[in-house]
Amino acid sequence: MPDAKRGFADSNILLYAISDDTEKKPKALKLLKTHPVISLQVIHECSNVLRRKQKQSFVDIQKILDSFLILTELVIPDLNTVRHAWRIGTRYGYNYFDCVIIASAIDAGCTVLYSEDMHNHHLVSGNLQIVNPFIT
Repeated sequence: MPDAKRGFADSNILLYAISDDTEKKPKALKLLKTHPVISLQVIHECSNVLRRKQKQSFVDIQKILDSFLILTELVIPDLNTVRHAWRIGTRYGYNYFDCVIIASAIDAGCTVLYSEDMHNHHLVSGNLQIVNPFIT
């Protein structure tokens, strides 16, 4: 059963937490103090951005992401999550990778998905609210 306080953080939350963005960084850090759920996909996406766009070394990427792993609960999507993502995509029209994030959040029992990249306040499957924490 979903916990009303259980949140899932998309990769942009983690990336803003280490950014120089003076408006979004404090909000991202505050959200991380709630110990949200993240998925392995979030780790992959952050690793890719840190390597490709920020030119971080793999050693630094590991240090950065290890610091997030102690603040979050990690879930690992499986084939059932992928199938769930396909159903979400069919019903709601999100892109595949967003569907896997959404399915991972629902499968982990989350009721809130924090993301800057999806439709703010959209209710998915009747129990997952997408929230952009950067909108005031």
